[in-house]
Amino acid sequence: MNKIFYTIEEAEKLLPTVKKRLKKLIRLKKDISDLQNINIQITDESYEGNLLVLKSSRDYHKLLYDFYNEMEFLARKGVMIKNLDLGIIDFYSKFEARDVFLCWRIGEKKIGFWHELNTGFVQRKTIIG
Repeated sequence: MNKIFYTIEEAEKLLPTVKKRLKKLIRLKKDISDLQNINIQITDESYEGNLLVLKSSRDYHKLLYDFYNEMEFLARKGVMIKNLDLGIIDFYSKFEARDVFLCWRIGEKKIGFWHELNTGFVQRKTIIG
């Protein structure tokens, strides 16, 4: 898949969708983690115990399926998830004829930062203009 490049305006237009999907991903990640921490021990080979294990497994795999569907949706839009826990994403863009990242974090109202491809969130620079 080729890189998708965005102008600031194009990336900002996509932000409402990205924000909604990121929040869903964060919630799904938490739900997956919570379900992984549940330890079901069945002491007998009962019908009810078997159903409980099957339901738990089904729920877990459904969460994983939904999680990866959301990840794929964002990837196909050209959104680079850099830190899901902090809600940090990048969009490829062009600046002075070179590839850069437009950088955004959940909670920010607009895209106000960029950074070089070989740097990250900590080295991001303010967009002037």
